[in-house]
Amino acid sequence: TPWTELVWLLSVNTLGGLIFGLSTGVSSGSTQSLEDDFNSTISNGNSGVMTGLITSSVILGAAIGSLSSSVFVDKLGRKKSVLFSTLIVILFCALASSMFNIIAIIIFRVCIGFGVGLSSVACTLYCSEMSPSVKRGRVGSAFQIFITFGIFLAYVFTFFFTLDESLNDSSWRYLFLLPIVPSLFLFVIAIFKMPESSVWLDRKNTGPEEYPTMMDEEERSLVLKGGEQQRGWRYLVAKRNLPILATAVVLSCANQLTGINAIIYYVSQLFEQAGFDTTKSNALSVVVGFDNFVATLVVILFIDRYGRRPLLLIGLAIVTITLLTITLVFVLNDNSPEGAWTWVYFGCVMVYQIGFEMGLGCLFWVIVVEIFPDSVSSVFLLKHLCFFDERHKNRSKMKRPDFVTLYNGL
Repeated sequence: TPWTELVWLLSVNTLGGLIFGLSTGVSSGSTQSLEDDFNSTISNGNSGVMTGLITSSVILGAAIGSLSSSVFVDKLGRKKSVLFSTLIVILFCALASSMFNIIAIIIFRVCIGFGVGLSSVACTLYCSEMSPSVKRGRVGSAFQIFITFGIFLAYVFTFFFTLDESLNDSSWRYLFLLPIVPSLFLFVIAIFKMPESSVWLDRKNTGPEEYPTMMDEEERSLVLKGGEQQRGWRYLVAKRNLPILATAVVLSCANQLTGINAIIYYVSQLFEQAGFDTTKSNALSVVVGFDNFVATLVVILFIDRYGRRPLLLIGLAIVTITLLTITLVFVLNDNSPEGAWTWVYFGCVMVYQIGFEMGLGCLFWVIVVEIFPDSVSSVFLLKHLCFFDERHKNRSKMKRPDFVTLYNGL
């Protein structure tokens, strides 16, 4: 039935987003545990560098995976790309969590990142091609919802691990295993309940039969008409596509340069610098993660009702105001103990999360697929994911979260 097909389609995007979110969130929670566990084998001067490399390694791998994803999704198909990416995540998460050599952990984390980058492109592209236009906004935004839910879960597990002192040194091993769970579910669904994209099959001219899709004939013919045109990188930068490309690039940059990465990776450290103690900082990180998830969920209810542009403008205004306020709080507070300014900072972070999800968070993944011709949407999507991964890779080596927040605020 159509509802059953919609449920399975949603499950692909939700599990893909959950893999993305857990892989991102555990990087924040595992930093201190890794430093404690490898303190005897790494000199004090190099511990920060090595843990930074472990954190950034998954992002480097994701950059490689997203950049090379067009080869997989266009040559092998969407379904096989999803299967391949989940197998990579399952295998190398298990290997990374069991290693006692830090170099091996870094290498395996790169491989995990490759699977995450590939699955991000394959899942979002598959769902955009298979969903009807009236449901595409909500189906596409399910990916962002479960990115935030995965981050929230990672924060929750990190908080409970910090309460048990016996697990502190080894908690990173359990955190590294978390992405395996959604990967297993997605692998099973891809095998038994996920037909290949009808758009990809029609482009490959694999046969005259009708392929399963939730699009009506008019939608499908429009998609295929776009697919018959010239495809790939050269068509992406064609003169007639330059205004669309410029809009997408600006949105892509805004999505990654407005501070969300600093909060995802350094939220507990930022709370400590604002004046909270360690236990309260970890607890507030869970609250921020839950706020992020709920805000995303609420936005989904309005994304198809009020349109993309109004929500985007309101979200950008909120992000701008809260980032300027956060910068002012750090300047005025100057690492003072907990007080009024620290709670102002916490409130600004909560409101910032709402504004980001209202605008750049949820909407980006939908807009970049909708504004481009179908023949080049996958090309730009993987370029954005590669840029996203490079931003994390470069920033994860920084050891001064206060600088990161001030820089993004300015």
